Amino acid sequence: MEPIPAEIRNRYDAALVKGDVPLSAHFHYRKWLRYYLDFCLKYRYEILEKESLSYFLKKLGAKNQTEQQQKQAFHAVSIS
Repeated sequence: MEPIPAEIRNRYDAALVKGDVPLSAHFHYRKWLRYYLDFCLKYRYEILEKESLSYFLKKLGAKNQTEQQQKQAFHAVSIS
């Protein structure tokens, strides 16, 4: 799994703070973003397309991720 590029991570970390995401959740939010970026790369989805996020969430459901985990993943990927 590729790490999040430094420029994207710095901007994302700033968005987490601006979005009032608790510091204790930042690790998990970065994890979901990394998973999403890898998913899009593997399955050739456009990162900025909303449809890509819905396919990602369906994949999480198929992988037995809980509804709460899927909600957190949605929020993590949706932060801008």
